[in-house]
Amino acid sequence: MFQNPRTQFYTTHVRQELAFGPENLGRDPQEICARIDEVAAELGIADLLESRVTQLSGGQMQRVACAVAMCNNTSLIVFDEPTANLSADVIDQLATLIARLKADGHTIIIAEHRLSFLSGIADRVYCFDKGNIALTATGEEFYATSDEERKQLGLRSLVPVPMPQLPEPAEDGLEISNLTFAYRHGNTVLNINHVLFPAGKITALLGPCGSGKSTLARIVCGLEKAKHASITLGGQKFTSRDAYLVMQDPTRQLFSDTVIDEVTLGTTKAEKQHIDAHAILAELDLAEHESDHPQALSGGQRQRLVIATALAANKKVYIFDEPTSGVGYKHLVAISRVMRKLADTGAVVIVITHDAELVTEVADH
Repeated sequence: MFQNPRTQFYTTHVRQELAFGPENLGRDPQEICARIDEVAAELGIADLLESRVTQLSGGQMQRVACAVAMCNNTSLIVFDEPTANLSADVIDQLATLIARLKADGHTIIIAEHRLSFLSGIADRVYCFDKGNIALTATGEEFYATSDEERKQLGLRSLVPVPMPQLPEPAEDGLEISNLTFAYRHGNTVLNINHVLFPAGKITALLGPCGSGKSTLARIVCGLEKAKHASITLGGQKFTSRDAYLVMQDPTRQLFSDTVIDEVTLGTTKAEKQHIDAHAILAELDLAEHESDHPQALSGGQRQRLVIATALAANKKVYIFDEPTSGVGYKHLVAISRVMRKLADTGAVVIVITHDAELVTEVADH
């Protein structure tokens, strides 16, 4: 299963996608249908079976990609960042399913940065660092690692992190009132009476997969148009030109031939003179990749590169959509510092996330 599930979908509807692999393996149609229903029930996607793949949220795509791997029912299953964009309850479902597959005799390889859900499941752990194996341990040894040791290794928390309780915002900032939105021929996706994202603060936007978080971000940035909405910034009418969105899928925002050129893409010659692209890349641990093609980077590196472009953009509103999917502890902290730096300029910073570690690290509201 790829880190970016969008790249491994080949059909138009979810049920077709789940059947695609088994059909190509020549399996019996009745067996395929039964397996699809079984896996869909286990992963909680039965209500998505007749949906179009292009209408799914990032988290829903991730669950469907997991289901595709399950439906193929091969002896070896490889998961690449399977928990990216997933909420805690869905991660628990995934952990239960992986444990069941293991008990059924499947060989399972999981490349991950979010680690707590594999406690009691992983039998052997390899920790990579720049292409080398920095640590080899049994699952029991690894999950006995102290907090200080795991931070030195650049690893995320080995125990579940609860979502913190934070105060509701009360300052001036980006205010959205009387907003309704529905995709064409679809049900209402958003119906918001009032919401405030304060300037100079970082606000976490939470909710289940498919609940409309990314849709709200797209409306603020002008990529979708609400049927009704009043959006103001500091009491003045808001224009989407003042907003910058870091999308869930960073591949869709990278256009230059080199990493260093990507940072200042779209800025004027005068603006470039005030942007230290080298320092920005160094801050996000990308300095050694300045001459690389952006699409040659790993998923986590591409994520950080788009965040670097946000840092150079000089906007009044920044929205980060799942910015820590595919990153370890060190880079989670680096991304948090970038968000804080932007908020300290007086900008509105919104982070859409399921990542309790990130919310604990950086969110004000």
